Amino acid sequence: MNASVHLLPHSEARAALEAAARASLRAPSVFNTQPWAWRISGQVMELSADPARRLAVTDATGRLMRISCGAALHHARVALAAAGWSAGVERMPDARRPDLLARIRVTGLAEPDMAAIRLAEAIIRRRTDRRAYGDRRIPPKTFARLAELAEAEGVRLHLVPEERVPELAVAVDEAADVEYFNPAFRSELSRWTHRPAWTGDGVPPSTVVQPTMRRVPARNFLPGGTAGLAAGSGGDEGARTSSSPAPAISPCTCCAAGRRCPRCCCTPPPRASRPPRSARRSRCPGRTGCCAASCRGPATPT
Repeated sequence: MNASVHLLPHSEARAALEAAARASLRAPSVFNTQPWAWRISGQVMELSADPARRLAVTDATGRLMRISCGAALHHARVALAAAGWSAGVERMPDARRPDLLARIRVTGLAEPDMAAIRLAEAIIRRRTDRRAYGDRRIPPKTFARLAELAEAEGVRLHLVPEERVPELAVAVDEAADVEYFNPAFRSELSRWTHRPAWTGDGVPPSTVVQPTMRRVPARNFLPGGTAGLAAGSGGDEGARTSSSPAPAISPCTCCAAGRRCPRCCCTPPPRASRPPRSARRSRCPGRTGCCAASCRGPATPT
């Protein structure tokens, strides 16, 4: 039985929302920029895109920023459900505020959702590992399950056919060349790969993989620099590529695509070795009048 939130101490609802905002800091985001901001008022928490953290060159339209925000929204929802809170989500609630992407309202207490608890545990364990995959194939039933999870977030999951992967590799390689010879891009990339440790964001050089021949080329985060990880002995033979095509590029569809990313969690093929764990932790000075997520927290390089 749900308990009305109005019968609960104000501090309990706020504490639950602050915990959900902190959980969102583990969401994957472009260059680990964490381009969102939360605002809490009573039993309501608003998610807004943070234009100051948008990548002006890499993400000129803000599409990747909104996808990142969708992942943060997913993590916050999961955290609330796992903690036994029921909540409603209103997406794009105010047309006059285009950066306001969602509003979460706590509606009461409920039994903790077991599926959400498992996802919350996976959120803590998740790490981005850019090293090469081995040759172990993912079973078809796993892809079917991933497609179901994506559809639950309003997004279609498309599996790239094996025979089209070489074309994709060529396109990725050509796009990388265009970026490489763009001084503005290189400057932006350098800014987010050389962040002070205390910020808890960006892509640390220690997590970057050394460039090598790959089935589908990986982004070179340190052109001219020294990456911290070797690609490993795998040849990506077992890797499969998927995409989430949207019928129209809008803040709402981009946000939905972002929610799909963390929802589609499965056991990956074996890698050369375990990915390094970041030693950084959240540093929050407990600012009054703003959410704890305004302080950039436990970075999960993406």
